[in-house]
Amino acid sequence: MRKKHPCCEVCGCDCELHVHHLISRCLYPQGALNVNNLLVLCQECHKKFHNNGIWASEWLMNHKSEQFNWVTETNKIIKNEQP
Repeated sequence: MRKKHPCCEVCGCDCELHVHHLISRCLYPQGALNVNNLLVLCQECHKKFHNNGIWASEWLMNHKSEQFNWVTETNKIIKNEQP
């Protein structure tokens, strides 16, 4: 993942990079390595994604629309599978 994205996908910083799961591995373990479920983020942007869901959703919708659509559809499937 970092070879494809050697810097933060939000701000372009190349330090302290993390791989962020858009849908938690706990909720969707089969998506742990799915590229649609992953973003490379610096530590600061990773904090933003965890602490500000509305901002994160808007950023994803505006900058990564295919991933946003995948997350939206996958979340619907997960909700339908829960008892």
